[in-house]
Amino acid sequence: MTNRFLAECLVLLNVLAGSARFLFIRHTKNDSLAAAPYAGLFFALVNIGIFGISVEELAVLVLAFWACLWNLRSLLRLSSGVITDRYEIKLVVMNILNIVLTGFVFWGLVITRPMSADARKMQVVEDARYVTGNFREGVEDLEGNFKFRRGRIIHVEPEAANPAGRTIVVFVPPKTANAENYRFFFYKLAKNGYSVYSGDFYTGDALWFGTVRDLRIFRRFTALVEKMRDRDAYDEMLKKNRYWTAAEYDFLVKMAHPTELDTVFLVGEEDAGGAMEICLRENKAVSGSFDLNFVDGYSTKGFGPVENTDLVTAWILDAEMDRSGYVSSHLGSAVTEFISSQIVMGD
Repeated sequence: MTNRFLAECLVLLNVLAGSARFLFIRHTKNDSLAAAPYAGLFFALVNIGIFGISVEELAVLVLAFWACLWNLRSLLRLSSGVITDRYEIKLVVMNILNIVLTGFVFWGLVITRPMSADARKMQVVEDARYVTGNFREGVEDLEGNFKFRRGRIIHVEPEAANPAGRTIVVFVPPKTANAENYRFFFYKLAKNGYSVYSGDFYTGDALWFGTVRDLRIFRRFTALVEKMRDRDAYDEMLKKNRYWTAAEYDFLVKMAHPTELDTVFLVGEEDAGGAMEICLRENKAVSGSFDLNFVDGYSTKGFGPVENTDLVTAWILDAEMDRSGYVSSHLGSAVTEFISSQIVMGD
């Protein structure tokens, strides 16, 4: 189970406790569990702040808000110190409905929960760091408590280092996904001996939509909606912003600190092709690039391996939902085969 799934279950547990209290509170007392749905609503908002907006988070948020509406009078009585000796029939009926809806949402979360990747089983090591700043003035590691987070970098390494030098894979996810959606793909590459650097950036100068939708909690959801609504307009927007994507690649290459013994390859999705060409041309540390768009059997190009990591999006795209990790592993094998062939040709 993932942290996000557990966080969503915490919201549902609070909603359920507040809605089912009429079943086990029989005696006259303060109706303290009337506050439980409001705790659930608070946690739902916190989850959106942490994980961003998605169909699942919106479903949980709406359910919590609905339960709060029907328990508002109970909360007011609780805050006024009024003793509750019975529940109104209307409230009982609505709470029964809330219990049913909670069960339905929980069932939906269970069947659409993403696969979880275990670094220990894959024999890889992962670390993450936050960065601040912007690409014009410079992006740097976040230090101190009074700076905004403008990005998160994920670094995955094999447990056993190669003394002959590293093969470094730098990956920038499309805006319709984030680095988290590729975790098992990164683990597969690291298990094959590669050092992987990836990240998501939300700097103030690299604006993709030019509005509040560029905020971290909105951007991926916005990109998914815009790409599904008008793919041509979305691709044109990406083309105009390819230099910002190239800046993301450049920064990740810098974070990898490649030496003369290391070899660096860029990997991206279909909307990063132009950016990889720019970086390959201007950054002498880079040896080659690979576009996942050319991998056979990859049906969700430009959206990430959502069959493994975002089953709701996979369902919307009419892709087969799969928690075995096959697609992520297949992508990792394709990249490994490409890099191996390039190294052999270089020798």
